[in-house]
Amino acid sequence: MNDPSQHELLSAYLDGELPAEERARVERWLDEDAAARRRLDELRAVTVSMKNLPAHRLDEDLSARVLRAAEHRILAEPAATADDAPRPAATDETRSTRRILRRFLTPRAIAWSGVAIAVAILLTVIPLEQPRELA
Repeated sequence: MNDPSQHELLSAYLDGELPAEERARVERWLDEDAAARRRLDELRAVTVSMKNLPAHRLDEDLSARVLRAAEHRILAEPAATADDAPRPAATDETRSTRRILRRFLTPRAIAWSGVAIAVAILLTVIPLEQPRELA
């Protein structure tokens, strides 16, 4: 009875919106299935509750007042900047990437990388002495 189409079918049955053939099929289903009957009873109770709610009417048209208030609020607020924009929440992937970067981008690791790059540049720029042949 968790199928949404079954809920819709019972709702349409309750509202009298089903053709005769479909209505007969639902009635057979209700005769055979106690859970479907209970769900139909629940839907009937909700329908009755909704019909018994008091009807409220507004005395005036509030749309102009709401629009004026919204306009006033927009004009009174400072303009939003790019820094004010909400940032998307970090996903698991970005969190793990940040953890890896924090682990490997320590001052010590950066210093040793710089030393390694400097040595590599020196080795390519400064020619090494050729070994002398023994005669």
